[in-house]
Amino acid sequence: MFTRPVLGLIAGLLSGLVPAHAVPVAEWVGTFVWRDDGPDFGGLSSLELSSDGSRFLTLSDRSEAFEGTFTRDGEGAVNGADITFTTPLNDAGGIPLSEKTVDSEGLATLPDGTVSISFEGEHRLTFRSAPDGPEQAAPLPPGSDDWEGNLGLEALAAAPDGTLWALTEGTIDGDHAVLRYRGGAWLAPLGLHREGTWRPVGADFGPDGRLYLLERDFWPLVGFMSRVLRFDAGEDGLSNPHILFQSRAGMFDNLEGLAVWQDRDGAIRLTLISDDNFLPVQKTEIVDLRVTE
Repeated sequence: MFTRPVLGLIAGLLSGLVPAHAVPVAEWVGTFVWRDDGPDFGGLSSLELSSDGSRFLTLSDRSEAFEGTFTRDGEGAVNGADITFTTPLNDAGGIPLSEKTVDSEGLATLPDGTVSISFEGEHRLTFRSAPDGPEQAAPLPPGSDDWEGNLGLEALAAAPDGTLWALTEGTIDGDHAVLRYRGGAWLAPLGLHREGTWRPVGADFGPDGRLYLLERDFWPLVGFMSRVLRFDAGEDGLSNPHILFQSRAGMFDNLEGLAVWQDRDGAIRLTLISDDNFLPVQKTEIVDLRVTE
């Protein structure tokens, strides 16, 4: 007859043969410092990518749109960028936006190709048929009068069904507003509880139908911290949260944009972009992560 210690040893050995439930994580793949001599380059706070991660659309805080292509190394990390088209964002009359209305933040491309852009300062949500097309403004949701100047619609993501999800950087009663716009109307608002001093700055839906959220924190004299969370997104809100990645303070610059795509092997990839605020002490970084389950 086996004694309890022997039975415990056998159970322990057998447990090592049974794979534990995998915890999803996003692993760092590479970082590319993007330098460009163009007078309007910089302040990039959002990012959209093609399904294979090769073509990009990004916006600056001064409402300049840049389109082009990324090259990637054998690991799938960006190692080069070529801007093929640039244009200022235009108002409803096709005229470049004025200085008071240029603080573009969130960016999402709807399934039909419509480009959605959110703005801070003069808060608004807009739609365009193309980056250089005239804007059409959507009505703001109830409660938008309470948004502070730079704490409005920060992160946009287009769901596969065409619903536009928007998160505010600011909070009300400790919650970031999670807003959804579909069929020309706002749905019932949801909330995401703020944890510590983290703030949402970028979001995207992946090919797996999940919502990926980029959050930022800042430690004075040390630098920025970034983390990426993944949620199941449904009519009742966000559920099943996982922190996929969290950087050390100062590891990266001011990461604000997030795009999700899938590589040839079926792995989910995350590409993040930093806003240098047009300051020489900061830099534009492209950071690539790979999700493993």
